[in-house]
Amino acid sequence: MMRRLALALLGLAVLAGVFAGWVKLTEPDIAALPPLRNGDLLFQSARSDQALAIMLATRSLYTHVGLVEREPDGSIEVIQAAQTVVKTPLADWLKQSYGERLTIERFPGLSPAQAAQIVAAAEKLLGRPYDYFFRLTPDEIYCSELIYDAFLDGAHIQLGHLQPLGTLGIDNFAVRKIIRARWRYDPGCQERGAKDFAACYAILLRREIITPVSLARDARLETLYDNY
Repeated sequence: MMRRLALALLGLAVLAGVFAGWVKLTEPDIAALPPLRNGDLLFQSARSDQALAIMLATRSLYTHVGLVEREPDGSIEVIQAAQTVVKTPLADWLKQSYGERLTIERFPGLSPAQAAQIVAAAEKLLGRPYDYFFRLTPDEIYCSELIYDAFLDGAHIQLGHLQPLGTLGIDNFAVRKIIRARWRYDPGCQERGAKDFAACYAILLRREIITPVSLARDARLETLYDNY
């Protein structure tokens, strides 16, 4: 019995080592990435307290998305909704992701003017605080909302699709833990006079949101790079 257990543990250790080696070998080399343009989208598995909940709810490894801005000197900044909407150098942005996993997608056919307008629309949101309640409101912004608004306002392109929160995989411990921790402070529930968790939860089920994976699965996007 002990021999079998030891062999099983050894096998797991070997598999873990192989996996760790694969992750290291497949980390992106910035210099070898496809040339990035304004308006390109970067998807990752960002480290955050709510990452597991997002993965389970959306049934996807994508927990975060950012927008490429190519500076005049050729350097790449990523506009993202973190604690606030900020610009982050590409190298630093990559380090946010588990194993530096990355998918790069592009909306084909965007003119340089349209791409610049999308970036400008995102820049107007710089400094806005993160929306932990995932509402489509301009005062607070979450990551996929930033992209959705930038494309819609900058180029009149509706990217991805909105869906009620209740259609996601929210019936699990990770999502419910977050909802239970936040419902009392939810502006939408407060506005509608929700007195308890059940009343607020019913409101949240109908809230329309845009997810990173919904953006990524837009059939019009072209995948330029993927190390998942």
